[in-house]
Amino acid sequence: MRLSPADFWNLTVAEWRWLAQPEGDAMTRAEFERLAALYPDAGVESAPGN
Repeated sequence: MRLSPADFWNLTVAEWRWLAQPEGDAMTRAEFERLAALYPDAGVESAPGN
C-alpha cells in the first residue's frame, strides 16, 4: 500500500476501519523499515545516534 502522508491524513473513518481490519497481519520489521525509509521524520539528523 502506498499512501502519501496527505492521503493518509485524509482517510475517512470507513476507509481507516477497512485498512485496519483486525484480520490483517502485523507489519513485519522489513515492511516497517521500508515504510520508514519512504517517509523519514523531519529533523532526523538531530536524533540520538545520528
